[in-house]
Amino acid sequence: MSEPTPYDHDRAAYTREALARLVLADNVTEVADSAAGLVATGNDADTGFGGRASQARQLIELAERTLSSAVIYELERGSSWEQIAAYLEIGPDDAEQRFIPPSRRGRKRSRSRTDWTRPAANAFRSSPPRRTTPPGHVPSWTGGPTSGASGPAAGRPSVPAW
Repeated sequence: MSEPTPYDHDRAAYTREALARLVLADNVTEVADSAAGLVATGNDADTGFGGRASQARQLIELAERTLSSAVIYELERGSSWEQIAAYLEIGPDDAEQRFIPPSRRGRKRSRSRTDWTRPAANAFRSSPPRRTTPPGHVPSWTGGPTSGASGPAAGRPSVPAW
Protein backbone atom coordinates (compact mmCIF):
# COMPACT_ATOMS: atom_id res chain seq x y z
CA MET A 1 0.00 0.00 0.00
CA SER A 2 1.22 3.49 -0.75
CA GLU A 3 1.94 6.23 1.73
CA PRO A 4 -0.88 8.72 2.37
CA THR A 5 -0.55 12.16 0.82
CA PRO A 6 -2.08 15.52 1.77
CA TYR A 7 -4.22 15.24 -1.39
CA ASP A 8 -5.95 11.94 -0.57
CA HIS A 9 -8.99 13.61 0.96
CA ASP A 10 -9.41 15.96 -2.02
CA ARG A 11 -9.00 13.12 -4.47
CA ALA A 12 -11.53 10.98 -2.59
CA ALA A 13 -14.15 13.70 -3.07
CA TYR A 14 -14.30 12.92 -6.82
CA THR A 15 -15.36 9.80 -8.68
CA ARG A 16 -12.94 8.03 -10.99
CA GLU A 17 -15.04 9.30 -13.88
CA ALA A 18 -14.75 12.91 -12.68
CA LEU A 19 -10.99 12.61 -12.19
CA ALA A 20 -10.60 11.10 -15.66
CA ARG A 21 -12.60 14.01 -17.09
CA LEU A 22 -10.37 16.53 -15.32
CA VAL A 23 -7.27 14.86 -16.77
CA LEU A 24 -8.85 14.93 -20.24
CA ALA A 25 -9.70 18.64 -19.87
CA ASP A 26 -6.13 19.41 -18.80
CA ASN A 27 -4.70 17.51 -21.77
CA VAL A 28 -7.03 19.27 -24.20
CA THR A 29 -5.88 22.61 -22.79
CA GLU A 30 -2.26 21.64 -23.45
CA VAL A 31 -3.10 20.69 -27.05
CA ALA A 32 -4.90 24.00 -27.60
CA ASP A 33 -2.03 26.00 -26.13
CA SER A 34 0.50 24.13 -28.25
CA ALA A 35 -1.58 24.57 -31.40
CA ALA A 36 -1.92 28.28 -30.68
CA GLY A 37 1.87 28.54 -30.81
CA LEU A 38 1.78 27.37 -34.42
CA VAL A 39 -0.89 29.86 -35.51
CA ALA A 40 0.94 33.16 -35.13
CA THR A 41 3.45 33.95 -37.86
CA GLY A 42 5.12 36.91 -36.16
CA ASN A 43 7.98 34.88 -34.69
CA ASP A 44 8.74 32.78 -37.78
CA ALA A 45 11.90 34.77 -38.52
CA ASP A 46 13.19 34.03 -35.02
CA THR A 47 12.47 30.30 -35.24
CA GLY A 48 15.36 28.07 -36.23
CA PHE A 49 15.17 25.76 -39.22
CA GLY A 50 12.96 22.80 -38.38
CA GLY A 51 11.48 24.58 -35.37
CA ARG A 52 7.91 24.55 -36.63
CA ALA A 53 8.22 20.86 -37.54
CA SER A 54 9.38 20.22 -33.98
CA GLN A 55 6.37 22.10 -32.63
CA ALA A 56 4.04 20.11 -34.88
CA ARG A 57 5.60 16.83 -33.69
CA GLN A 58 5.08 17.91 -30.07
CA LEU A 59 1.47 18.76 -30.93
CA ILE A 60 0.96 15.22 -32.24
CA GLU A 61 2.46 13.75 -29.06
CA LEU A 62 0.13 15.88 -26.93
CA ALA A 63 -2.83 14.85 -29.09
CA GLU A 64 -1.91 11.16 -28.66
CA ARG A 65 -1.79 11.64 -24.88
CA THR A 66 -5.17 13.39 -25.07
CA LEU A 67 -6.61 10.48 -27.05
CA SER A 68 -5.40 8.07 -24.38
CA SER A 69 -6.99 10.14 -21.62
CA ALA A 70 -10.23 10.36 -23.65
CA VAL A 71 -10.32 6.56 -23.93
CA ILE A 72 -9.79 6.21 -20.18
CA TYR A 73 -12.57 8.71 -19.55
CA GLU A 74 -14.91 6.83 -21.88
CA LEU A 75 -14.15 3.58 -20.08
CA GLU A 76 -14.82 5.22 -16.73
CA ARG A 77 -18.18 6.54 -17.90
CA GLY A 78 -19.24 3.08 -19.06
CA SER A 79 -18.38 2.89 -22.76
CA SER A 80 -17.46 -0.54 -24.09
CA TRP A 81 -14.40 -1.32 -26.17
CA GLU A 82 -16.76 -1.90 -29.11
CA GLN A 83 -18.20 1.60 -28.74
CA ILE A 84 -14.80 3.25 -28.39
CA ALA A 85 -13.31 1.23 -31.27
CA ALA A 86 -16.16 2.28 -33.57
CA TYR A 87 -15.20 5.94 -33.12
CA LEU A 88 -11.49 5.17 -33.51
CA GLU A 89 -12.21 3.13 -36.65
CA ILE A 90 -10.28 0.11 -35.34
CA GLY A 91 -11.32 -3.22 -33.86
CA PRO A 92 -12.17 -3.58 -30.15
CA ASP A 93 -9.20 -5.89 -29.54
CA ASP A 94 -6.87 -3.43 -31.27
CA ALA A 95 -8.22 -0.59 -29.15
CA GLU A 96 -7.63 -2.52 -25.94
CA GLN A 97 -4.14 -3.52 -27.07
CA ARG A 98 -3.29 0.10 -27.85
CA PHE A 99 -4.65 1.82 -24.77
CA ILE A 100 -4.37 -0.65 -21.88
CA PRO A 101 -0.95 -1.76 -20.59
CA PRO A 102 -0.35 -5.52 -20.93
CA SER A 103 -0.39 -5.99 -17.16
CA ARG A 104 -3.95 -4.61 -16.94
CA ARG A 105 -5.56 -6.26 -19.99
CA GLY A 106 -8.51 -8.50 -19.28
CA ARG A 107 -8.66 -7.55 -15.61
CA LYS A 108 -11.89 -6.58 -14.01
CA ARG A 109 -11.88 -3.15 -12.44
CA SER A 110 -12.23 -2.82 -8.69
CA ARG A 111 -13.83 0.10 -6.85
CA SER A 112 -15.55 1.27 -10.01
CA ARG A 113 -18.85 0.62 -11.70
CA THR A 114 -16.97 0.08 -14.96
CA ASP A 115 -15.97 -3.41 -16.01
CA TRP A 116 -13.62 -2.94 -18.97
CA THR A 117 -14.28 -6.48 -20.18
CA ARG A 118 -18.08 -6.14 -20.45
CA PRO A 119 -20.01 -3.99 -22.96
CA ALA A 120 -21.83 -1.00 -21.50
CA ALA A 121 -25.59 -1.09 -21.12
CA ASN A 122 -26.06 2.18 -23.01
CA ALA A 123 -26.69 0.95 -26.54
CA PHE A 124 -27.68 4.40 -27.78
CA ARG A 125 -24.02 5.47 -27.65
CA SER A 126 -22.83 2.60 -29.85
CA SER A 127 -23.05 4.37 -33.23
CA PRO A 128 -20.11 6.42 -34.44
CA PRO A 129 -20.82 9.97 -35.62
CA ARG A 130 -21.93 10.31 -39.22
CA ARG A 131 -20.28 12.66 -41.65
CA THR A 132 -22.56 15.62 -42.26
CA THR A 133 -20.56 17.19 -45.05
CA PRO A 134 -19.45 15.59 -48.32
CA PRO A 135 -15.77 14.67 -48.75
CA GLY A 136 -13.77 17.60 -50.08
CA HIS A 137 -16.23 20.16 -48.70
CA VAL A 138 -14.59 23.52 -47.99
CA PRO A 139 -16.17 25.35 -45.03
CA SER A 140 -17.38 28.86 -45.84
CA TRP A 141 -15.31 30.38 -43.02
CA THR A 142 -12.11 29.52 -44.93
CA GLY A 143 -12.94 31.99 -47.66
CA GLY A 144 -13.81 29.24 -50.13
CA PRO A 145 -11.65 27.77 -52.85
CA THR A 146 -8.97 29.96 -54.36
CA SER A 147 -10.30 31.34 -57.60
CA GLY A 148 -8.15 31.09 -60.67
CA ALA A 149 -5.48 28.97 -58.99
CA SER A 150 -3.66 26.36 -60.99
CA GLY A 151 -1.20 23.63 -60.11
CA PRO A 152 -0.98 22.25 -56.58
CA ALA A 153 -3.01 25.14 -55.11
CA ALA A 154 -6.03 24.56 -57.36
CA GLY A 155 -9.15 23.89 -55.36
CA ARG A 156 -7.51 24.53 -52.00
CA PRO A 157 -8.95 27.15 -49.66
CA SER A 158 -7.18 30.47 -49.57
CA VAL A 159 -5.33 31.43 -46.41
CA PRO A 160 -6.62 34.68 -44.97
CA ALA A 161 -4.07 37.44 -44.33
CA TRP A 162 -3.49 37.98 -40.62
